[in-house]
Amino acid sequence: MLCNGEKVLVPSTLLRFGENTKFHTSTLTITYESARIKLVEIAAIQKRTLRVLVIGQLAAAAALSSAVTVGAFVIQRILGQSTPWGGAATATVTIGTAFMSQYLSRLMSRRGRQYGLGLGYGLAIVGGCIAGLGAQIKSLPIFLVGLFIYGSGQASNLMSRYAATDLAEPEQRGEAMSRILFASTFGAVLGPVLVLPAQAAGEHWFNWDKYTGPWVFSSAFFLFSLINVAVRLKPDPLFLARELRGEAVGGVAPIRIREAFQHAFASSHGRQAVFAMIISQMTMVAVMTMTPVHLKFHGQESISSYVVSLHIAGMYAFSPWIGRFSDRSGQLRTIQIGAILLTAATALAALAGDAHL
Repeated sequence: MLCNGEKVLVPSTLLRFGENTKFHTSTLTITYESARIKLVEIAAIQKRTLRVLVIGQLAAAAALSSAVTVGAFVIQRILGQSTPWGGAATATVTIGTAFMSQYLSRLMSRRGRQYGLGLGYGLAIVGGCIAGLGAQIKSLPIFLVGLFIYGSGQASNLMSRYAATDLAEPEQRGEAMSRILFASTFGAVLGPVLVLPAQAAGEHWFNWDKYTGPWVFSSAFFLFSLINVAVRLKPDPLFLARELRGEAVGGVAPIRIREAFQHAFASSHGRQAVFAMIISQMTMVAVMTMTPVHLKFHGQESISSYVVSLHIAGMYAFSPWIGRFSDRSGQLRTIQIGAILLTAATALAALAGDAHL
C-alpha cells in the first residue's frame, strides 16, 4: 500500500499539477497534500483499447477466414484437381505469419503497437491483391508470394491479443485476451459466408476469375482494420504500460528467437505450452486445409464456406469462458482439457465416414 508522500511513477503525458490531489487507478487511491496529479484512469484507457482492438479483429478475422476457404481451390485450379499440394496455400500463409510475427514484434518493441499492427494490416492488403492477381492469371509463384505477404494480417491479428493485455491487471489478462478472441468469432463467421457473393461480384462486375474476388474483397476488410488502428489506437498501450513501469519508451531491447525459446523451455510449464501450441496448430491447419477439398470432391463446394465458418466459430465462440477458466483454474489445466477436446473432435470427424451429420 502506498502512502502520502511516497514517490509514484505516472506517465508524463497524463500529469497535471495542483493542490489536494487524488491519484486514481482501478485498484488504489492516493491523496497528496502538496500537489495534484490528475491521471486518466488506466482502466478507462484499457476499455477503449479493447474496443478498438475488437473492431479491428472483427474485420481482419472476416478477411482471413474468407481467403482460407478458397486457397486450396486456387491451387487445384492451377495444378489440377488431383494435385496433392492443395495444402500449400494454408502452409504458405502460416509460414508468412510466423516470419512476419517475429519481424512485427521486434518492430513494435521500438515503434509501438499502433505502428506494428497497422503495418501488418497494410502488408496484408498488398498480399491479398498479389494473391488475387496470381489467381487471376493462374500463376502459382505469384499466388504463393501474395499468400506469404498476406500472412502479415494474421500476424497482426495474433499480436493484437497481446496488445489487449498490455494495460490489463495480471489476474485479468486471460479475460482481456479472450475478448479479442471472442470478437474473432463474428468476423470468422461472416467472412466465409461472403465468399459466394464476392465470387459473384468479381465475375459479373469485373470479369474476374471465380477465385479472385474473395482475395481482393478480403483486402478491403484489412483496409478497414488498418484505418481503425491508425486513427483510434491512442495512446499506444505498450508505450503507456512501459511508462507506468518506469521503463524508457523504446528502450527495451527486442528478444531474439533463440532467447525466446530458451526462456520458454526454461520451465516445464513453458515446454508444455510450446508443444501444446505446435501440436494443436498442426492438427487444426491440417483439418482446415483438407475439409474444403474433401467437400469439393464430393460435390459440396457450395457449402464449404459455411462449414469453415462453423469450424472457426467453434474456435473462438467459447473464448470468454475459457479465458475466465484459465485465470481461475490455471493455464496447465486449461491446456489439458483443450487437448482432450481436440483429440475427441478429430476422432469424431475421422470416424464419421460418409455420414451427413
